Formats: sequence, structure tokens, C-alpha cells
Amino acid sequence: MDVFDSFFMRYGIKKRQYTIIKRIVYAPCDKVIVTDEARKGLMPDFLQKKLIVLPNYPFRYHGPISKSSNEKSIRILFFGWLGMNRGGAVAKGLLENDKRIRLIMLGWFADEDSRLLSNHPRAEYRGVVSQQMALEIAASEVDYILCLYEPRNNLNIVYASPNKVYDSIHTETPLIINPEVKIASLVEDLNIGIVLPSYHVESFKALTNEMINKLGTYNFTEDLKKSYAWESVQGRLLLAHEL
Repeated sequence: MDVFDSFFMRYGIKKRQYTIIKRIVYAPCDKVIVTDEARKGLMPDFLQKKLIVLPNYPFRYHGPISKSSNEKSIRILFFGWLGMNRGGAVAKGLLENDKRIRLIMLGWFADEDSRLLSNHPRAEYRGVVSQQMALEIAASEVDYILCLYEPRNNLNIVYASPNKVYDSIHTETPLIINPEVKIASLVEDLNIGIVLPSYHVESFKALTNEMINKLGTYNFTEDLKKSYAWESVQGRLLLAHEL
């Protein structure tokens, strides 16, 4: 129930609200899994002894990585749940304000505006593909990955633990992320992408220039890939099952 999306956080129910209902819901559980320490801190006090932190890291990517960037264009990957409030609005602004932007789209359309965005002459929609294919495209065809969440009164968004952060690390493809999401601080600390001043971009030209100027300055090391891979934490799942 709390492995990836907390039911209570999704509906904005805070730590000390609906305690009786939470006690009933969690009563049958021997262990409750959350994805990070921040989410652990939001869980009810009575549940803390049952909690196990199990990051949603992916398996290590072992495919080839080849980047051939140039100043004439910046290639951006917009994939997964394709919605205007998940990066579509920023992608549209970049395409409309700078001819150097190219967009590759993979996944499911969440709204009509995102579907229309795929018709832009510098956008390319490739449909729904496997995770492995998405990683191969990220590793060889793009310069940045969009990882954006429009700010809303939803704790699940604020405390999101998106797989794109780890996809970025394994394919050596920097992120574009907004500061309203708490994991943006990790992106900044690890130096694996650009943290926008706000989800609502003031100058798309300036953002494109920043993307170009920072290419090649990001910190994608072997140690980082090993640390943020499923292989490094899978033992915790066995621990949760007492195996």
C-alpha cells in the first residue's frame, strides 16, 4: 500500500490526521515499506517500528552510452505519463521559444494538450515502449530528461520519488526538475541536472542556454550508479519478509 504511492498522502491526509482509521488500515500489517526517509517521517508514530525504507531504485543499466551533443540543438526526453502538469507545459514553452529544442516523447497521453504537443514539427512521439527501450533512447539520443511536477496541494507530489532520477544516473542523462519536489535537493547535491528556480519558467531562452552551457559538467560516476541500483538494496526486501 505504501511501496510507491501512499493512499493517505495522495489525498492530503497528514501525519496526525485520521489516526483511528490509519490504525485500522495498518493493523493487519507486519511490515510497511516506504521509498525514502522523508516518507518514513510522514508516517504515523505508532507505525514507525513496522517501517522499512526500500528505495525504488531500478536494476543497473548495462547498455551502451553514447552522447553526441552540439550547440545547434538540445534533445529532451519527455516520457512516462505525458501530461501538461508533468512537464508538458515546460516542453511546449521550450519548443515555442527556441528553435534549438528537439523533443522525443514516449508513453501515455494524459490530456489532449499533450497529444497536440506531439504534432509539433520538432517533437517526435514514438508510442509506448519498454523501460529498457526508454533507457536506451535516453543513453544514446537525448541530452536531458524532463522530471517535472506542477505544484499542487498533494503530499505525494511534493514527496515524489520518481524513477527518472535513477534513470538519469544510469544513462548519464541530466534532469530538468523543479524545486517544489523535495527530491530536487538530491539532484542538486549529486550534480545530475538543472533545478529550475520554479516550475513556472520565466525565460525559456535562458533555460536553453543554461542546458547548453552545462552539458558535460554533470557528475555521473560508477560509484553513483552502484549506489542507486536495485542490486544495492534488494536485501532489504528479503528482510521485510524475514527471509
